[in-house]
Amino acid sequence: MAANHLLSECPSCRMKNKIPVSRIAGAPRCGSCKGEIEVGDWYSTEPVELTDAAFTTLIQRSKRPVLADFWAPWCSPCRQLAPHLEDLARRYGNDLLIVKVNVDQNPAVASAMGIASIPSLVLFNGGKVVNRMVGALPKQQLEAWLNHALGLTALRH
Repeated sequence: MAANHLLSECPSCRMKNKIPVSRIAGAPRCGSCKGEIEVGDWYSTEPVELTDAAFTTLIQRSKRPVLADFWAPWCSPCRQLAPHLEDLARRYGNDLLIVKVNVDQNPAVASAMGIASIPSLVLFNGGKVVNRMVGALPKQQLEAWLNHALGLTALRH
């Protein structure tokens, strides 16, 4: 399952806010105190569905590393990979943002990223591509690839 919003904590009142993906280009305000929410300080405990319109903004503004899953609903290996990504998002949501891009619905970003096969995982940090992987790996291998790509011995649990 994928979300269509990100979470962000208000620096003033510490209230957790849901930021719709469609509004990340703006300057969101806290629903409680109306204070400004820090741009890019987003997280999610589930993969977040992105569109062509939101992809570049999120990648460039995110203060956390972003793992983008380029997939399609008809792709069997993509469906096999999905539960592993959901588990990673639940466990590492404060350290890593996992996003999903349906290549059938978002062909512009898939083309711009040079996605030729799916599933394709692209890891970004600081708005730049850190590493890529094509194909579905078992959960332990996926986590090892991710840790290596981020230069970690292990992500925090």
